[in-house]
Amino acid sequence: MKNSIIILVFLMISNALFSQKTETRKEFEEDYIKQVEEESKTYQKNEEPKKVIQKKLLDKNLSKAFGYVILSDSDLSSNMSAFGYSQNKDKTNVSVNGNIKLWKKRDFYLRFGGTATGTKNIFELYSDGSWSNNVGANIGVLFKLCCGGAYFNLKDDEFNNLKTKRRLNALEPIRNKKKYSKEILQDIDKLLSDLEQLNDGIATNHLQIKKKYHMLLDAIPKLEELLKQGAIEEMFDILIEERKKIEVFVNKVMMGNEDSISDYIKNTAFYNFDKANDKSYGYYMGWVDANINISNSNYSFTKDNIEESIFERFTEDDRIEQEINVLKATLSLSFNYTANKKNMVWFGQLGASATRGSYLESSLINGTPKVFERGTDEIYVLRDENEQELGRFDDIKNNLDTGQLYVYGAIFFTEQKNLGLNLSLRHEYLLNKEADFYYKNNFTALFGPVFRKVKDGETSITFGIDVGWANAPWTDQNISNDFTARIRLGIPFNIYSKNKESKESKKE
Repeated sequence: MKNSIIILVFLMISNALFSQKTETRKEFEEDYIKQVEEESKTYQKNEEPKKVIQKKLLDKNLSKAFGYVILSDSDLSSNMSAFGYSQNKDKTNVSVNGNIKLWKKRDFYLRFGGTATGTKNIFELYSDGSWSNNVGANIGVLFKLCCGGAYFNLKDDEFNNLKTKRRLNALEPIRNKKKYSKEILQDIDKLLSDLEQLNDGIATNHLQIKKKYHMLLDAIPKLEELLKQGAIEEMFDILIEERKKIEVFVNKVMMGNEDSISDYIKNTAFYNFDKANDKSYGYYMGWVDANINISNSNYSFTKDNIEESIFERFTEDDRIEQEINVLKATLSLSFNYTANKKNMVWFGQLGASATRGSYLESSLINGTPKVFERGTDEIYVLRDENEQELGRFDDIKNNLDTGQLYVYGAIFFTEQKNLGLNLSLRHEYLLNKEADFYYKNNFTALFGPVFRKVKDGETSITFGIDVGWANAPWTDQNISNDFTARIRLGIPFNIYSKNKESKESKKE
């Protein structure tokens, strides 16, 4: 009698625990299905906010694109290019730069590089034959703004079909309960062990495996076909992949709370489906670039740039430096935006900068300045090739502070996006001067074609020709003398393509 009572109590407790477990599983399934339906409703193509792929995947795509296109720059050949070269009649500029990602979870980059400017051609950029040389280093940060997205071209029926498939894929753990269970996980581990023995030549009949693991083969049907073919390696790959999926769901989602369910649906189930069925293309995004450039400006005074009548007296004066070094610093901040569509890509930049340096760094100097004597009181001054007096020789080391506001835009509009136009506008103005220097507020307006040489979907070189007015004083009525042309070379001006990435992954 006593044993019967004990057995009865045991059965009652077991039944209660089983009922509680069943009820808990039912509540979990209801909550899971509810969250899948709610998340599925957030996908929409005709209403705001539009959403065709999971946000995590969109952010990942934009992050890849950002890391690829930030080598582009306003001049296509200066700050952010891996290598840049530009030349006009007065100066040659060369730059080399690179970027390092500082923050893995955010698009935050460190930018660094070097610059060199000289008044001779590229082969004599830094030499004794150049009256003015400038060599410096720059460092800065770039970070992508939250604004950004992708384009898509889906008809309503295509979008709705994807939406249904996405929802059904996320509901698979509920529809296929046998697969997403601890028993299946145990069978996977056992089968992996048996397959290792089979692969090592230990006799294990395929029919015995089928009989022993019939529940596993029913849950993952593609395994049985591979078993018939003797494709052991392929079975290994599928079993390991499926084990990862099932482990996450059984050990984390089912044992977690409401937040773990939501995270799984958004960042695993929907993410993996969208990644395999990504119908978006292109991108649009904005970023901020802050940069500081510190350089040394070296000025040499020889027979070529000293007036003949004072040359001997000037060079024999021990108080006068024949070679002068002056620190130059430029701080810049810009907002950048780019959009890459199917048959067009454009880039825009709005920025400001401030520069401190010698008045001999003035953008208004024409040609090579010469040292002259003002009157007969041995006051040496410098004049450019327009006979414009620039300032006193003794004031070369005094600071001239200027500011710049600039706008730049480039658009490539051919099918391969290899031909386009660009426009550069800049206003330069006086901030402060420590002595009586020559300076006028001026503007630059340049326009011209740009070309991208594309090989295997990658930009190998960017070439531009600009014509317009450079450093033309606002107060001058005749600006024809400031009309100029320049060539620019940049490597690279990159455009990110998901198609290119998918081709490379297939090769691997």
